[in-house]
Amino acid sequence: MIRRYVKVADVALNGGLSNSRVFDQMLCDVLGIPVVKRGGADATALGALIVAAHALDPSCEPEQIFNEVHKNRSLRGLSRMIRTKRSIGKVF
Repeated sequence: MIRRYVKVADVALNGGLSNSRVFDQMLCDVLGIPVVKRGGADATALGALIVAAHALDPSCEPEQIFNEVHKNRSLRGLSRMIRTKRSIGKVF
């Protein structure tokens, strides 16, 4: 059915749900196209981290945040990179 609207060769799957071979096979059967695992099971957590860090400091581009986390394989440099701006006063 999906091929009726767009040309899709395969579906990229990552995040914790990609650890389930049953889900992978079910998705493949339903869509009728191959399911390819990309990234790791921590991809969902990394995506949430990038969104949260960007929300704290919009001047940090998501690509910068991703590179900083992958460079050190830790969050050590991320706290220096994010410059949170707190305002004192009325919150709407």
